[in-house]
Amino acid sequence: MLGPLPVATMSGHDPSNFADLKRLRRVYARWLGAMAVVVALAAVGCSSGTESPVANDTAPANAVGQAAAVVVMDDLGREVRFERLPRRIVSLVPSSTEIVYALGAGDLLVGVTEYCDYPPEATRLPRVGGFSANTVSIETIIGMEPDVVLATGKLHQLLIAELERLNIPVVALEPQWYDDVCENILLLGRVTGQNDRASEIAAAMRAKADEVRKQAATIPQDQRVTVFYQVWQDPLMAATNHSFIGEMIEMAGGRNIFADLEQRSPQVSEEAVLARDPQVILAPSVADREEIVQRMRQRSGWDRIAALRNDRVHLVPNDMVSRPAPRLIEGLQAIAHAIYPEYFP
Repeated sequence: MLGPLPVATMSGHDPSNFADLKRLRRVYARWLGAMAVVVALAAVGCSSGTESPVANDTAPANAVGQAAAVVVMDDLGREVRFERLPRRIVSLVPSSTEIVYALGAGDLLVGVTEYCDYPPEATRLPRVGGFSANTVSIETIIGMEPDVVLATGKLHQLLIAELERLNIPVVALEPQWYDDVCENILLLGRVTGQNDRASEIAAAMRAKADEVRKQAATIPQDQRVTVFYQVWQDPLMAATNHSFIGEMIEMAGGRNIFADLEQRSPQVSEEAVLARDPQVILAPSVADREEIVQRMRQRSGWDRIAALRNDRVHLVPNDMVSRPAPRLIEGLQAIAHAIYPEYFP
């Protein structure tokens, strides 16, 4: 019989460190999976009668999960326990809304935010407010009687504390890396009882990432280009390698000009971009391309940047790149094609 999670798995980790929290959650998830197997086997061993276990082969794949308590560790390192699978979900995050629908569990959603616009069915659900915590109506959430609220991490911490005070369970998801998105899909698969579908989606995302990495490995070093990803234009913000956007640029063989910065999407100066002279500039499709390029050309000295001189400014689909959901596969393909169209047609 498996005992408690070994203390050794937690030693050397700083719970305030985001990356350590991620590693701990993965260890914890594996331990929970092993415990679930033990519990299931024990239940079979203790069952009465002479019926052969083979007779139950046609039972739903998630039958054990529906009968037993579900315990998950979210991205804030919080253990969240459900005595039964949630039947009413409120999502405060567009990406979580997308994931729930992708899992085939959209009918469990009873409330979302004004920014939850994909798939189109999500726009017909009742709204609880915007994305930031101060725009969310706790009274509206209470009235929806949710079994769980899906939130993000640090941005929603005060809101999470208030919901917990009201005994409303909250699962906070704040992925930093591409594989974290896959892990979050698996986590929500457990919460919604859609383990099989979650495994399929996560496996497809990981397979696509491997495929892109393999193709990128064929690009000669002297053909690798430098890339600036403009997260926002005013103030000017960049994606670094401490984000899944920066990671996808690296997967595709690009060289992020701000790979050395520690923050995920820091504000940068016009002079810093000019000095690092990117050969390719990527930007999310939040406005018309001509408008975005014109704004860039109006910046002092930017006409000398190689990407602008050679017309290598490319827009990528905003939601597919910025939302940590299953469509990130398409976002990765769009980034790879924009940087190296000859290698990723």
